[in-house]
Amino acid sequence: MSTLNGEARRPGAPALVCMEHVLPQDVEWLWPGRIPRGKLTIIAGDPGLGKSYVVLDVIARVTRGALWPDQTRHDPRPWQRPTPGSALILTCEDGLGDTIRPRLDALGADVSKVVAMEGVHTGTDKIAHFTLDDVSPLRRAIESVPGCAVVMIDALSGFFGKTDSHNNVEVRAVLAELADLAEESYTAIIGVSHLSKSGSHARKSAHAVMGSLAFVAAPRAVWAIGADPDDPARRIMASVKMNVARPAPSWAYRIDDAGLHWEPTACDMECDQMLNGGQRGDDDRLTPAVKEAVSFLASELADGPVGAKEIQKRAREAGHSGATLQRAKERAGVVSLKTGMDGGWEWHWPGAEMFKNGAIDGD
Repeated sequence: MSTLNGEARRPGAPALVCMEHVLPQDVEWLWPGRIPRGKLTIIAGDPGLGKSYVVLDVIARVTRGALWPDQTRHDPRPWQRPTPGSALILTCEDGLGDTIRPRLDALGADVSKVVAMEGVHTGTDKIAHFTLDDVSPLRRAIESVPGCAVVMIDALSGFFGKTDSHNNVEVRAVLAELADLAEESYTAIIGVSHLSKSGSHARKSAHAVMGSLAFVAAPRAVWAIGADPDDPARRIMASVKMNVARPAPSWAYRIDDAGLHWEPTACDMECDQMLNGGQRGDDDRLTPAVKEAVSFLASELADGPVGAKEIQKRAREAGHSGATLQRAKERAGVVSLKTGMDGGWEWHWPGAEMFKNGAIDGD
């Protein structure tokens, strides 16, 4: 993109583009309304609930060109037959022979279209473990798989290498590279993760994924998988966040020896309710505006505290009223801390280091 004032493309020159020259684009989907294509998606769940199985089912359907559980198509044009695609799998938790292949077979996948990346060649007989410290081997792997439509990374944190999974800045940098790679390759990259521990407080969907808040703030779509509080054998896939469309309704499934079986219709259990044993949380009484403001705060505060006046200014520019922002602040548990004896107030996302140097909660 050239600069508006014609400045040469020297290092440090701003790269600007006039929005008049940017063409509007529709979001393209792998699974319409749930998994966008060319974007990064996170699917998180507690151990043993089938989160990896769900992604393998996505892969199986892609390789067959099959309908999705909600009967939507890969291609929204009803006159075009869905084209089967290929998939790339990176896993550090499940064996390829004793777990991945049997599950793909049970799900009816065309395994000739599924490739696993076992690591990176070192020039000797040894294969090194791949990490996201350098995504170039992953880029080459995607380019080597004809028609690659989806990439599964399970578990995402297992490929972080030197990156601290609890450091917002470091995690954002890694996820930004993955997001860029998804866009460049026109693939849906799906990272599998774990849910955060509930502790003594109710779980909130904005804090659902274990590790840095960036695991929720950076991807375009985040899904949580949990057990139905009234039927532990029934699992529910519920939306934590969807930035590129309205959140799709939750969907339930069961797993048995024959494989994974989705229910024929959506279920009405929302994410916070699923995460908290069936108890409906405050979100049921929140307006859509407040929910959007909570997401706004999660994104703006993901990299660290922001001055109260600055965050209020950004909120106004984003279309959030003062009253809505205040209610979202209370709902998300955002804390105000004084920066010093003569300093102003900063807003901190919950979980950050707080109450040091005599700081107290303010406004």
